[in-house]
Amino acid sequence: MKARSFAALAATAILLLAAALAGSAQDIDNCCFVDRQCHNDQDWADGYYAFQNNQCAAPGQTGASAQPAGGVPAQIDNCCFVDRQCHNDQDWTAGYYAFQNNQCQAPAQSVRSVDQADIKRRALRIEGSARYLAAVNAALDLFKARAPHWYVYTVFGHDWSLELPEGTIVSPPPHVKLHLYTLAGSHLLDDICWFASHLVHYAAHNYQDERNMASGGSRVKLLSLEDEREALTVQIEALEATCPGHGTLPWWREILANIDNPEYQWWHG
Repeated sequence: MKARSFAALAATAILLLAAALAGSAQDIDNCCFVDRQCHNDQDWADGYYAFQNNQCAAPGQTGASAQPAGGVPAQIDNCCFVDRQCHNDQDWTAGYYAFQNNQCQAPAQSVRSVDQADIKRRALRIEGSARYLAAVNAALDLFKARAPHWYVYTVFGHDWSLELPEGTIVSPPPHVKLHLYTLAGSHLLDDICWFASHLVHYAAHNYQDERNMASGGSRVKLLSLEDEREALTVQIEALEATCPGHGTLPWWREILANIDNPEYQWWHG
C-alpha cells in the first residue's frame, strides 16, 4: 500500500474496477499453483510462504509485490481501488481495512470468497497437540457452515496457528499473521463456539498489525484501548452469528460496555 499520485491512482482504480466487474481479478498466492505439486498441508504451507517471498522457481511468478501487464495489481485488496480516492498512508490503510471487512461502498467490490478461503486454509500452518489441531479445524468448519463471512475473515486473518507452553517466545517472519494459544487454556478447546470466537478476536489483532506495518509502524506493539475495542466487537458479532445465545456473550458484552474502565481491561493484566 504505497503512496500513489492522484493521476496514477485514478487510472489504476478505473482499470481495477473494470477487472473486478469482469471477474478477472487473480488470486494466486501459492507456489503450488505456479511451479510445484503439493500433496499435504506442509507442502501447501511451504508453497504459500515461498510465494509471499517471491521464491517460486518458475520465472513467471506474479508475486505479492509484482505487477501484471498494464500496471494493474494481481489482487484487488483495498477500497482505494474500488470506490474512493486515497492520497496518503492513512487513506490507504483505512481503505485496506475497509476492504477486509467488506465495507467498500461500491456494489461491485471484489470480495474474497469461501472458495478462496478454502485455498488459503490449505496453506494455514497449524501446530500443537492433536486436540488443538482438531479444535482449530472444527472452529473453521463451524464458521463455514453457519457464518461464511466470518470463515473468510478468520482464515485470511491467520497464517500460522500455534499451541505452546505459557511464556514461550516466538519470533515469526515479518508479515506472517501469527496466532498463539497457550496450553494453560487447553480446557477451553472443548467449547468450539468459544474457541471460534477466540480465533476471530486474534484475526482482528492480526489485521491491526497489518495496518500498522502498512503505515510504517512495527508489528510488535502494546495493545491500545481501540485495538481491543475493535477485536471485542468483532468477536461478539461473530459469536452472535455463529452461536446465538452462547453463555459467554453477556460477559463479553459487559467487558465491551465497560472497556474504558481499567478494571475491565483484562489484556493489560
